[in-house]
Amino acid sequence: MKLFSYFRSCSRLLSCTLLLLSFQICLFRPKHCYAETYNIDPEHSRLEFKVKHMGIGWVYGKFTEFSGSFEYDPKDLAKSKVDVLVNTLSLASGAPKRDRHLASADFLDAMSFREIRFFSNRIEGDNPEEFKAIGALSIKNVQKEVTLNIIHGGSIVDPWGNPRCAFSATTKINRKDFGLKWNRLLETGAFLVGEEVEIYIDVQGIAVKDLTPKLSIPK
Repeated sequence: MKLFSYFRSCSRLLSCTLLLLSFQICLFRPKHCYAETYNIDPEHSRLEFKVKHMGIGWVYGKFTEFSGSFEYDPKDLAKSKVDVLVNTLSLASGAPKRDRHLASADFLDAMSFREIRFFSNRIEGDNPEEFKAIGALSIKNVQKEVTLNIIHGGSIVDPWGNPRCAFSATTKINRKDFGLKWNRLLETGAFLVGEEVEIYIDVQGIAVKDLTPKLSIPK
């Protein structure tokens, strides 16, 4: 009788251990046991660009204030999307005089157009680790189609229990397409400011937690 009770206790302990282990695997595995909508974490994200200078070097800059959200579904990329707002006045290139010029009507006219926006219209590709987001970029109320080349950096649950997802993205635009036409021709035949702008983005998102039970409605 005692031997039977012993084995029954062991069986219960093993069942509890397996249940706890299953819960931990679901909690910490990177492939989405959680919501797929994320708010951008500005403290761990960056939005930078570079432009050719005098035909020989580069000027680098960044926007320090931006916000937005994205959805990521690795099983059905077509359901993924992104929407980002950038504070035009947050531009910083490391030179105050140049920053004032870039914010002026010669370039971004930041006092009149306070925001730059990108929102995706469709996703291309079937690899959840590397794909393209095609959408509309609006600068100075001029909207053009732009393609972001996106790489999935990974998905984890951070030490505070927040599901996170990270991506890197790159694209190139012609600034003249958005009305940023100011330039100066140098004696060398090169222009002071290049027309092509290379953009680099690193984003971490924190999942929007929705604890409401998802119940299927019978048809």
